[in-house]
Amino acid sequence: MAMDKVAVSLRKRHRTQMGLVLVAVYILLAIIFLLATKEQIERDNQADLAVRHFTVSQALHGFLLSAEYELGSTAQVLLNNRSQTDLDLGRLFDRHDEFLFGSLDFFYVEWAGKNHILDPRTHLFTQDSIERLIAKSKLGRWTLQQTKDGASLLIYKKKIVTLEGDWKGYLYGFISLNNNLTLANRLLKSAQIDEVRLLSPEQDIILSERQLFLPENLSLDFYRAELQIVKEGLAFDLQIAKQGSGENSVWQRYLYWMTFFTIGLSLLYFILVQLSQRLFNHALHMFELGLDSDSESEFIELRHLQRKMNDKNELVSNQLSRFNLLMDASQAAIIFCDDIALVQNINHKASALFSESSRGRTVFDFMPVACHQALQKALKGEVGIEFELTVPNVNSIYQWQLIPYMTDSHYRGVALIGHDVTHLQQLEWQLNELKVENYGPSSAVEINLILNEINHQIVYFDNKAFAEARCWQQALIACLSELLKEPSVMEQMPLGELLQQRLVLTPSDLGRFGYLNIECSLSSALIQSRWSSDLGLLINALIMSVHASELIEEKRLSICVTDNQLRFEVVGISDTRPIFTWLNKTICGRLGIEIKQVKTNQASIIYPLLESSLGRISLPDDIKVAWLANDYAMASHVEMVLKKLGCSVHVFSSAESFFTEVGSTDEIDLLLIAYDVLQPEWRELPAILQTRLARQRIPVAWIGNQSRHDIDGYPNFSACAHEYSLARFIEPILSLESITLQDCLADDGAWLVVGGSSISRAILYEELSQLKISPYLVPSLEGHLSLFKHNKVKAVLLLDDVENEHIVWLGREQPDLMLVSLSSAPSSGVIQYQMKKPYRKEQVKSLVEFVQHKIALFEE
Repeated sequence: MAMDKVAVSLRKRHRTQMGLVLVAVYILLAIIFLLATKEQIERDNQADLAVRHFTVSQALHGFLLSAEYELGSTAQVLLNNRSQTDLDLGRLFDRHDEFLFGSLDFFYVEWAGKNHILDPRTHLFTQDSIERLIAKSKLGRWTLQQTKDGASLLIYKKKIVTLEGDWKGYLYGFISLNNNLTLANRLLKSAQIDEVRLLSPEQDIILSERQLFLPENLSLDFYRAELQIVKEGLAFDLQIAKQGSGENSVWQRYLYWMTFFTIGLSLLYFILVQLSQRLFNHALHMFELGLDSDSESEFIELRHLQRKMNDKNELVSNQLSRFNLLMDASQAAIIFCDDIALVQNINHKASALFSESSRGRTVFDFMPVACHQALQKALKGEVGIEFELTVPNVNSIYQWQLIPYMTDSHYRGVALIGHDVTHLQQLEWQLNELKVENYGPSSAVEINLILNEINHQIVYFDNKAFAEARCWQQALIACLSELLKEPSVMEQMPLGELLQQRLVLTPSDLGRFGYLNIECSLSSALIQSRWSSDLGLLINALIMSVHASELIEEKRLSICVTDNQLRFEVVGISDTRPIFTWLNKTICGRLGIEIKQVKTNQASIIYPLLESSLGRISLPDDIKVAWLANDYAMASHVEMVLKKLGCSVHVFSSAESFFTEVGSTDEIDLLLIAYDVLQPEWRELPAILQTRLARQRIPVAWIGNQSRHDIDGYPNFSACAHEYSLARFIEPILSLESITLQDCLADDGAWLVVGGSSISRAILYEELSQLKISPYLVPSLEGHLSLFKHNKVKAVLLLDDVENEHIVWLGREQPDLMLVSLSSAPSSGVIQYQMKKPYRKEQVKSLVEFVQHKIALFEE
């Protein structure tokens, strides 16, 4: 037995789950807060570094401006002392101490008279040639030059000009970026940063300095941005670094916010617990009250649950009813019992077999003792238990299957299912009684083939396909019965007649999948001989062999006579059912011929003809056949056979189209009406033609699937359609007088109704018919213009717009035709008449009077 489940408090589970959800939310938000705080501090640091970077860049600009100012002062001093002849650098430095403490590291003077003054400090910064460095300088701009000894110098070129505008030479100012403590300290102090770097456009470090109190191995995060000296067009990569406050500031701010969040979430949890407790208590109390009454709960959710429970109970009840109905309707006897053999359910079939079942509690009480052991094995869980039981009171044999199963309560049960196998046992007994001594020493193998085929049919055909299974069994037994007889020679007959007789025993539509196409030309079918009965048996065996190959789509049997040889070409044959392969080989062996495998699923047989003559079927030349295909499934096949007979086939889709779409011929020799299910309007067609032709015998015949000799006195063809069968069928009918289409037309004064909806056409048809006017209804003039050749139409009612070319054609070919349009679009040559929808009797009567008046005026 299954263990009882531990009861769990719904309220406690709700509190636990809500607490877990809030804890998960708390952890998730704590992580998000931590990341957001860290991200916010990083953004603040980046914003602070951006401001400091701007300050440092402004300090660098100020340093360069002060250097430019120093160059201007130096140039003025040079101009003031230019008149003194023995001017040297010593005197210049004595007068201007700012040269030693300014932004410039050294300078160079190039006078117009090829003289120059070199600052002695130059060799402290570089040993490279000054002339080479100043060659790349630009007037009024700072340029960056790299010396050969690795120094990075900023060079500024200034023109020395007097107040009168006379040019005296050039003054060059130099700033060394290598270990320039003055510049570095100014940049560090300008924004209170810890380290500054200045990189060339090629990312070479030209200036790097950090605060002295920072250790050399301390790694700092640099903020970098491009420094563009806009005025000079000189670009640097300026990087600054500021030692952060560390993780302390992050955790301080984080803990500050998390304290408030923790308090708020705790309060939310206690509030939600209290509210949910109150809601649970009230809802559960109301639900308990609702279970004892028919009134619905005031809560929508509980109403849905109540309806669902009611629907579930109703569904179970309906399923149980359907199950009982299915059991009672089943042809099998069905009994259900539990693990101690108590009967749980039994259908009517089983109750009829065991009359004591109504009084017995267990299956052992009413089932024979012979089957008790099998029942005990099934109750213990064994599978595959089967046994046969003869039931005397119904004179039947039942094959029982015992199927153990597990119920919803985890108890074992057994289903007893019995099938009536009396008919199958009788067939097996009949087959065992067959005289098979003539088969040779392998008769046991052949009997097994027959039994295997019967088992295949039992599995393949269900109860609904009983008629189909019966056709197969009748065809197979007929072949086997004929095979037991000695072969005989039949009376002389045409080959087509032999084929026709054999198709009655084994039809061409025997298979489930695909239609067998029988090809036998009329010239071959007219060959007459005294055929062997085994040859007809071979035709039946070949047809069944092709139908047995269910998975092959193309199925064809071609029979022809050439050079005194009867040739069979079979397409769609296979070895899926061995009995038919054995049948073909056995029959061919008796005929003394051989079946040859030409290709996969294709075989060929040649039978020599010793004596033969040619029969005759008299068919006139150029037979004109009207073929009303209707809904006949084999319409295209019949049409193809008619054309092979040399018939000129005029195809019509319905009886109405026969009167409206003719025009390619003046008369027909034969009217063939096809059907799958006979419709009343089709059966009226021959009577209509009789009335209009004023004679009783007309060349009309039916082609369909009803096995009747005639329908309403007209011949009916239901056999397999091949050239010989159709030729024999239509030969006597063609002796009747042909049908002249002109005589089939309606009386003068017929009207043609074109287009419109089906409702509008139906109203006009009814009202015009009551006014003694014969109406023809067509959806459009397209494809129906030929009917004017054979129908005497007086007026055409256009319910929709019509193409102008059709109206022009009617005006040219039918000048006496009255065209009346009920649509809103006017057309040349068409009379307009306004009539509101839906059409009424009075409106139609007025329309008829209007048209007849117009026709009368036109005829006058």
